[in-house]
Amino acid sequence: MKRLDEELKQIVSGIIYVRLRSIAEIIVNRKTESIEIGHRNKLIGLRADKCNRVPTQPMLDPVTNLSIYNLTYDEHTALINGLNHVYPSTRFDQSKFICNIEYFYSRLINFRTSYRHYESKHASEIVRHELTSLQLGVAAEVREAANSYRKVADSELKRTVMQNRKTFGILRSLAKNKDIIITRPDKGRGVVVMDRSDYMQKMNAILDDRSYFSLIDDDPTLVNENRLIHLLLDLKREGFISDNEYSLARPTGSRPARIYGLPKLHKQGCPLHPVMFATKTVSYGLGKMLTNRLNHLRTSR
Repeated sequence: MKRLDEELKQIVSGIIYVRLRSIAEIIVNRKTESIEIGHRNKLIGLRADKCNRVPTQPMLDPVTNLSIYNLTYDEHTALINGLNHVYPSTRFDQSKFICNIEYFYSRLINFRTSYRHYESKHASEIVRHELTSLQLGVAAEVREAANSYRKVADSELKRTVMQNRKTFGILRSLAKNKDIIITRPDKGRGVVVMDRSDYMQKMNAILDDRSYFSLIDDDPTLVNENRLIHLLLDLKREGFISDNEYSLARPTGSRPARIYGLPKLHKQGCPLHPVMFATKTVSYGLGKMLTNRLNHLRTSR
């Protein structure tokens, strides 16, 4: 820009040069003002959007109590984590920790030995390695750090045990309460507490529907199991199924299917949705075998 300004001075007269400079400054000022106004309007819009933003909804309570039993605060807190919550382990794996520290130290000093060399030695023989003074110093520092970590871990585990002991006691007390049933909702995650009498009444109403269920005089599980085993043996002899498929489909120790109900919280009256638990039934293994056999038909290309 400076070079162009000098060339312009040499080409035009002084009066024209001053006039051109004034015109250029007017154009630049107008453009700068337009840009500043645009940025200012955007900033005002962003601030207004932030002020008018809808506040976040509070977290819904995952525990729904449909029973006449009043949950205490501690009982509600114990159930709020859900039925699938896994509490941290309260046991410190000493042997695994030592093995990991030794492996870390051997990689740290790049120390290598023949694979499983200790198997060729007697159990009472002490395995010793020749280490330099520097390596021994590093080993002492690693051991000190490991001992410090172990002390901290022990204190944390003790604190966790004390915190969870009360929770476990509350959960055991709720599990022993024969007047309520603790389950999950039909849709989504959460915990539902129901009166056992209400639950049994709704389940009996479902089972009394003769369009879906019928009464039988005896348990046909063993008869159906033997029939399926003979059928699978015939298919195996004919080469229709392999030995692995036969082992997968062959029922052993079968039992009748179990049924339970999950409350539909989104409907009036919270009716139960029946769910059939078919694990260990006669045809459970057969279904797994057929799934593997017919899986290629379901794969989209």
